[in-house]
Amino acid sequence: MIAYFACCLLMRRTLNDSLQTGKSGTNKMQKPKLIFFDAGGTLVAPREAVGETYARLARSYGHSVDAQTLQAGFLKHFHAQPPLAFPNWETEAELQRLEYEWWRRLVFDVLASESLPRFDEFFAEAFEHYRQPTAWRLFDDVLPTLQALNERGVQCAVLSNFDSRLFDLLAGFGLSRYFSGVHISARMGVAKPDGRIFEAALQTHGLQAHEAWHVGDSLREDVAGAGNAGIKAWLIERGGNGEGGALTRLDQLVALAV
Repeated sequence: MIAYFACCLLMRRTLNDSLQTGKSGTNKMQKPKLIFFDAGGTLVAPREAVGETYARLARSYGHSVDAQTLQAGFLKHFHAQPPLAFPNWETEAELQRLEYEWWRRLVFDVLASESLPRFDEFFAEAFEHYRQPTAWRLFDDVLPTLQALNERGVQCAVLSNFDSRLFDLLAGFGLSRYFSGVHISARMGVAKPDGRIFEAALQTHGLQAHEAWHVGDSLREDVAGAGNAGIKAWLIERGGNGEGGALTRLDQLVALAV
């Protein structure tokens, strides 16, 4: 635990040093040709807590479940799951099955003590719920940031520990046209913070690490993960005070990147 907090402090100091360097104009930061964006927590977030959603859906199947208990269960079991990454799939149908079963196992483990009747029917509805933009909210700084970066010649791409439903979400929010690539762990076979997912994404765009930035809301997955591949990372903490050089809004990237 002490080592974890020491690592977080070191990463925050590094972010702060980078931001101050950029502001001062000395040792000016390398401007990016492309910026990778995390998805969940960076571009979009669930409209309601996951526990609330699953409790509400369970009630529609005649089963009362405590939302806070479910929320705690998701936090516990999500981190116990293997990475959402499938390296050996061959067909689209196989990948879709692997993604579905990954989430089904997670939800089954969360609800194992509840003996929920009609579980498969319940899960199928929940899985499709999170495919729809109506289940998510788009942060208000996302669209202006993407538009401004594209207009100034900075490419944008998504790099996220997500499954194929992300393509539907981006299309539903009208964001697909702003991204020159969408890289998800499920398809790439490796997940953040493993540096290989960043390296593979860079190769797709024909770029070197110093030519790209990454922005996300996780110190471990986004900041440390990008660092594993030699990519400059920005932490986004909406509602924060910018401590340690973290961004508080995505549109701060525009002035930094151009």
